[in-house]
Amino acid sequence: MKAFHYSIAGMMIIIFVIAIVSAALKYATELWASVAFFLTFGMLLFSLIGVAFRQGNQRLFWAGFAVFGFGYFILAISTGALGRPHLLTTTFIEFLYGKIGPSQTITSDKSTLQVTGMVMFSTTTPASGALPFFQIGHSIATLLIALLGTFLVRAFRQQED
Repeated sequence: MKAFHYSIAGMMIIIFVIAIVSAALKYATELWASVAFFLTFGMLLFSLIGVAFRQGNQRLFWAGFAVFGFGYFILAISTGALGRPHLLTTTFIEFLYGKIGPSQTITSDKSTLQVTGMVMFSTTTPASGALPFFQIGHSIATLLIALLGTFLVRAFRQQED
């Protein structure tokens, strides 16, 4: 079995990703949860392109990523573990509504806001609700399980050779 070799640039990217994930979990908001959901689903869709257009071991990598990633993603959504995902586009529409929408008072379980055409972001801190933290956590778990799938597929491939 070949040993893993990483360049310094590769290690810097890994550390950068770990830092972003840590920040998302530490300061979990609906915006972070939306970004995590959007990127996770985007990576899963991208994996289908890898399955369709790659050859050999690269195709196996993307096949394992897609199967295990979509498997966990569907499981997390079907059991309600992700709650109702707050889409990134919803956050953008809320932003636009705050800029150009009519003035009105909005009351929710979080607070009462007077919206007068100013920028408005819907955020929830961990103190007032842990749902964004769990949404981010499940998005990260989806990608980690997808990566696990890539290793399992490669192990099966090596047993055949």
